[in-house]
Amino acid sequence: MSQRGPSRSLSALVGTKIRAHREERDWTQDRLGREVNTTGDFIGKCERGVRVPGPKVCVKLDELFGTGDYFQEHAPYARQSLAPDWLLRFFDAESRATVIKSYQTQVITGLLQTEDYARVVMSARPAPNVEELIANRMDRQAILARKYPPRLWVIFEETVIHRQIGEPGIARTQLQHLAEMARRPNIVLQIVPHRAGIHAGLDGSFQLLTLEDGHEVAYAESPGGGQVIEDPAMVAEMTLTYDLIRAAALSAADSLSLIEQTMERL
Repeated sequence: MSQRGPSRSLSALVGTKIRAHREERDWTQDRLGREVNTTGDFIGKCERGVRVPGPKVCVKLDELFGTGDYFQEHAPYARQSLAPDWLLRFFDAESRATVIKSYQTQVITGLLQTEDYARVVMSARPAPNVEELIANRMDRQAILARKYPPRLWVIFEETVIHRQIGEPGIARTQLQHLAEMARRPNIVLQIVPHRAGIHAGLDGSFQLLTLEDGHEVAYAESPGGGQVIEDPAMVAEMTLTYDLIRAAALSAADSLSLIEQTMERL
């Protein structure tokens, strides 16, 4: 594989900086890999700009090379530079949203996943860059720690909190995190119980985002891809669907109680 120059992408720029610092020390890729608890093969891919180090490796690189927070600050954007265009459009909309409404039928929404839970979910479909995907998901959660975070309204099917994702300890920690997040003033969690039966959300998961300028978009995933939807008529139809799903859901208080009861059983 040919090596990409630093002008080609941010991931290549980060890789070039890793290589420069490694060569200054006359270290092999294997040696650097051992120093930061990864492999020489992974370091090689990072240097070629086809992979990006995760948060933990970035901390070690900055400490080892004395580069301040360079890798910690640049790696999140470099990881996004490796994503397909449709996903980058969603990331951009999510980062600018003042209100995020999410309906999930299978797994906990990414903004509320723990790292271990995310790793199990992503490992179900083998990919060469799982760690970058996990790191990017953790980076995206930073919007919830802002001084003025977006309002997040998430509706889950009850199946989501009962599904065994990884070891019981991983599932329990994830539910505990979910309960903690549900108590934040800017976050509302609701669960559609099994007894709701047929309802408006059976077509699948989707998200609605209100951007800082008031513009509204929707996002829906499909196997192998996804789509940011801007057509006002389609967004309005999906908003109506969300409202109908919400009408079938438990209250926020009852949903939190159900999460805590499920957590105790684990």
